[in-house]
Amino acid sequence: MALTWRRWVAVFVLACAAAVVWLAPPRPIQPTNAGSRYASNFGSRYGWPDAAERLEAANLRLRLLEIRDSAMGPGVVAAARPGLTILTDPAIPDSISRSVGASLDAAWARYDAGTRFPVLVAIVADTSKYNDGLPMLHASPAEGYTFPPDSATAACRVLVRVTFPLQGAGAPETRGLRNRLIRALTLHSTDRATLGPCALYATFGRPGRHVVEWLASAGWEPVQDVDWSQPSPTVLTDLSWQFGVYEDLATSVAGGSAQSWWIRSFLSNDAIACVGGESARCVTGIEAGEPAGKDARAWRDQVIDARSYGVYRGWYFGWGNHFGPAETWLVSDMVRELGRERFAEFWTSPADVSSAFAQAAGTPLGAWAQQWARRQYGRDDLGPVVPARTWWAGLLALVAGLGVALALARERQVA
Repeated sequence: MALTWRRWVAVFVLACAAAVVWLAPPRPIQPTNAGSRYASNFGSRYGWPDAAERLEAANLRLRLLEIRDSAMGPGVVAAARPGLTILTDPAIPDSISRSVGASLDAAWARYDAGTRFPVLVAIVADTSKYNDGLPMLHASPAEGYTFPPDSATAACRVLVRVTFPLQGAGAPETRGLRNRLIRALTLHSTDRATLGPCALYATFGRPGRHVVEWLASAGWEPVQDVDWSQPSPTVLTDLSWQFGVYEDLATSVAGGSAQSWWIRSFLSNDAIACVGGESARCVTGIEAGEPAGKDARAWRDQVIDARSYGVYRGWYFGWGNHFGPAETWLVSDMVRELGRERFAEFWTSPADVSSAFAQAAGTPLGAWAQQWARRQYGRDDLGPVVPARTWWAGLLALVAGLGVALALARERQVA
């Protein structure tokens, strides 16, 4: 007996359902709020942000200013010579001091930096948890803070604060823990975060007002990785992620890779639109800043926080930058692609960021940023687009379903 029309429809629907299940892409990973990792018990009970934690942050900043002025006061700045000067706390063991000093010297040599401002790096051991009897915000074992030149201080100063106990009763007993700290402080990423911003000031001078406002509003993320001696690593090929990337045949046939879904969780809507072809959204994504409270905004306008160092340094979903982990290399790539002369024109221009870049580079900021973002993350389609491979896969599934139905129809024919 031949198949009735109901059976034909049933076979067709089942074939389509199988194709949909087979070709369904994986669910994108949702970004998490990394800021919640700092929430105190008071904040979890009464809300975030809370007054207690803001007070702890203020106490930490006061402590940092005290250490900076003690280690790199006016007398030290006045005696500083052009180039890099490393100041090490006597409490830092000689093995760590020598290793970190050699690493920073080698990194500074790679910049071939200018001498517009002397650069001072003070490495200080400070295990204090309280400032004048008041608790301070929790800090990573090693953190860096850059204080750019200002009207009162004609030097770029970097404070590397080591909160890891290095000697005395609370010091680690094993060599492995100390070696771990040495490794954290001598990684190339640590060198870039420590010296990169000061290398920009020493080589190109003070940035224009609008450039400073842009960088400060972005939390200084675009200058967290500065090394114009090499191209930046690309997120698609050079960077590895802790949890790996889910990949299967169905995803490949669906017209892309699971990595594209993973990367979408890195980017803001403006950045996604940028790699999708809307160059105006590239400018919006670059110029848009991070939200911050009044007190935090006043601090970041004057201080470049390197987040944390070495093995403790990473990129978190909750940091709020628009172009994900690649954004820390943005200014470095500008220097490398524009060249020193044209970048200096952009860096020191009094015009707004977009106009200054267009005048110096000869191309709109949006067009350049789109090429840069696509090199990092690849292209993406906006809206309901069906890739060609998906069309062919669907057609193949349809033909296979009809073939099965015809085979069943022949078997059921009555002579």
